[in-house]
Amino acid sequence: PLTAQERMVVTLLLRGYGNKQLAERLCISENTVEAHLRHAYEKLGVHSRTQLLARFFRDTHWPALASLDGATGE
Repeated sequence: PLTAQERMVVTLLLRGYGNKQLAERLCISENTVEAHLRHAYEKLGVHSRTQLLARFFRDTHWPALASLDGATGE
């Protein structure tokens, strides 16, 4: 349920952009970037950039890696 702008900010964050780079790329202020991130974190149930990255990895890459060696993911 992320808005289009929140999805764009999160996508660029996942690509390694910092807040200043995000603001420049999207032609918005850093304060607006931070607001979008706060809303996205709340909706996704995370509290930080690190938790967001960990969740993305867990949800998208861990299942494939775990299946390679028979790991359970626990």
